[in-house]
Amino acid sequence: MHITVEQALTIYPLSEGKLIAGKAGTSRIVKSVNVMDAPDITDWIKDGEMLFTTAYLIKDSIDEAVRLLRKLNQRGSAGLGIKLGRFWSDVPEEILEEADRLDFPLIELPFQFTFSDQMKGLFHAEMQRNTKVLHSVLDKQKKLMQFALKPDPLNNFFHAILGIVGYPLAVIGTRGHILFNSTSHPDSQLIRQWPWKEICQWVYTEKGRYYRVPLLEKEQCIGYALFFPTDEQLMKVEEGLFHQAAEIISYHMGHIYKEYTDHSVQNDLGSLMVRYLKGSHSADGLREEAERLGIPLFPGAYQCMLTVASDEAGPAAKERVAARLEGRIADASGAERAPGASFLHGGGCVLAV
Repeated sequence: MHITVEQALTIYPLSEGKLIAGKAGTSRIVKSVNVMDAPDITDWIKDGEMLFTTAYLIKDSIDEAVRLLRKLNQRGSAGLGIKLGRFWSDVPEEILEEADRLDFPLIELPFQFTFSDQMKGLFHAEMQRNTKVLHSVLDKQKKLMQFALKPDPLNNFFHAILGIVGYPLAVIGTRGHILFNSTSHPDSQLIRQWPWKEICQWVYTEKGRYYRVPLLEKEQCIGYALFFPTDEQLMKVEEGLFHQAAEIISYHMGHIYKEYTDHSVQNDLGSLMVRYLKGSHSADGLREEAERLGIPLFPGAYQCMLTVASDEAGPAAKERVAARLEGRIADASGAERAPGASFLHGGGCVLAV
């Protein structure tokens, strides 16, 4: 069970009772319900447990009742329901005042219903809610499978996933750059404490929590998907939905998006090199910017050359120009490419070891 005290008070037959103190604590989470039938009940109380009582154990001592409230509050109890009419006709004022001071929900239970009636009502409502969530998740998983068979073009892909999952989503690339962000969080906040471990986990922030899943392509991490559920009562089964969505995103990025991102990186590198060769960028600045792109530069000596392709030339033509330059540089060196040597090019710029 995972509902607030406020929500529990709307479920029949507990809805026939009334909150008599501790209104400020109705956001407490009810995880289970138990009946108070032992003097040492506080030694066994669990976090999130709501207790029902006839007040028999505390009917002769108001001080004992106040101490009970304090102990229940310390143990993380969700609240106390008291059935009046047998041993108390009214809850003593001192107890009401203490419950208000502690923000500890105190509920006057309806006399005409047994404890089992009220417990059954709460568990039945929880079962219905869980069933509804399960059907929703299964429907989303079905839609994800249908989408995986015929994904939308690149521009609509992340929006399509967002529409199916139904929760705010962010996708982070291998360099910690934002590929997609439909959340209310700024980009700088999303990538705090980067780089991350390649594990699935819930991450808690001052604005709430989100579920982070590494995107794997052939056992290599190519980014992360961040899911921001709006329902704090998220069932475990929805984590499976997030994993399935992440698998589809991984496949898409590995087979479709990778070509786009590689081309983008090459263009960025080409722009950096042009600025460097024109004297508007230092070598140290060039190296730092390239490292942000995931490309380590200058581990040894490099020869820099600049060539400009026609504006009408497409990416394939520029690649052929760069390849020819690589061959000419290798021929001029009089030796085959040494182990570890490399050629980097982008936007018409070539770096040769």
